[in-house]
Amino acid sequence: EIVNYFLKIKPYITTQSFFEITTAMAFLYFEDKNVDFAVLEVGLGGRLDATNVVKPLVSVITNIGFEHTEILGRKIEKIAFEKAGIIKNNVPVVTGAKGKALEMIKKIAKERDAELITTKKYPNVKFKYLNGAFQQKNKDIALTTINILKKSYQINLNKNQIMNGLKKTQWPARLQFISKNILVDAAHNPDCFRVLKKELILIKRQKNIKNFIFVIGIQNDKNIEMIFKIINPLISTIIFTKSKNEKAAEPQQLLNIFNKINKNKKINTKIITNPKNALNYANKIAGKNDLVVVTGSIYMIGEII
Repeated sequence: EIVNYFLKIKPYITTQSFFEITTAMAFLYFEDKNVDFAVLEVGLGGRLDATNVVKPLVSVITNIGFEHTEILGRKIEKIAFEKAGIIKNNVPVVTGAKGKALEMIKKIAKERDAELITTKKYPNVKFKYLNGAFQQKNKDIALTTINILKKSYQINLNKNQIMNGLKKTQWPARLQFISKNILVDAAHNPDCFRVLKKELILIKRQKNIKNFIFVIGIQNDKNIEMIFKIINPLISTIIFTKSKNEKAAEPQQLLNIFNKINKNKKINTKIITNPKNALNYANKIAGKNDLVVVTGSIYMIGEII
């Protein structure tokens, strides 16, 4: 199907990017399949994103963090301005953003007569398979959005359907235990690593973990130094690896950056270029109360699981 949809739009391709081309393919696919709902996630930013040509039933801005700063800007207000570009005239917008980011979103929503709904909490409703407090926040955003769809458009979704959806929701590599002492998480930027750190501190207490052994590969367009600063206090051993993706940072480069920021000389470091071999080694050296944490790159984790 991918080949067929690519051939359909191939005659129209001039200088579009990979993302623009695949977005056009997706739109055609959704139309041909006559989908009930299409959830479009922006690629980068929002205002100038390829997905932003649609007029949605509702716009959702989950939260605002520092990513793609070289394109979106280095201030949270500037990033929020780009994200808020998905807000359309008279179309409701749901957000979990806070602080200065929320102020910017409010301003743009007001300019566009868009009803702004901040996330409501649903403490008694939980995912069955997804772990972590941040996923519960995502669940609250999703449920708030569904309620807006029901209220604004009389869309008939009953409670059982919604609960069933939450029960079935699975998402690999999001704080996922693939065995008793191996955790994989697709954290790949400083904000994600701050969340991961909080969760690991909780897990350490709950499961009486003695040491964390990290297997890490990172794309070279990320703030690698900041990532290492965040997780440095948790590490007993760190193994640097890389995915086959062309943007993957070289393990030696990761080690050099880590050595620059690492003040704890007791941390063991090692380079094993192949991710599966890196995980096997980590598993081999892990004690009974140690946890192996595989993180840093969705691409790298994909090659492992």
